[in-house]
Amino acid sequence: MRVFGAICTTLGGFLLIALAVSGGGGGLLPATPPPIPGIAKAFLVVHDQANRRNLKPDQLAVLTSTILVDKLNQNGFQSRYWDKSNVLNGTGPIAEAGKKVLAENKPLPWMLISNETAGKGYSGPVETLDGALKHVDEVK
Repeated sequence: MRVFGAICTTLGGFLLIALAVSGGGGGLLPATPPPIPGIAKAFLVVHDQANRRNLKPDQLAVLTSTILVDKLNQNGFQSRYWDKSNVLNGTGPIAEAGKKVLAENKPLPWMLISNETAGKGYSGPVETLDGALKHVDEVK
């Protein structure tokens, strides 16, 4: 019975580790270290302008929201919404982070929020405006 208990405890520990690493079965964990090194606070959405008409309304809201831009400005973030061609032709830390998104074949639009000063960050797909605002609050 002790062996069985030890096996269950070990397997349970592996399951908890797997859930933590995967974000709990569907969510994404904040990026650590911040995904845009070299800038105190930065925000980037990489999108594909040619496929913009195929975005869900919730995704499009993130790309066009003045509420999100105001929140980013109020919290001192440098913000960029770049088509993938701008990322490929860009230079500097924000462009380099965007190039990494493209190299890893992340589904577009993809969002990076980085607070190097606080050591916090987020990297994940653009889903909803409420989600984007929540992630900014978590990282600011």
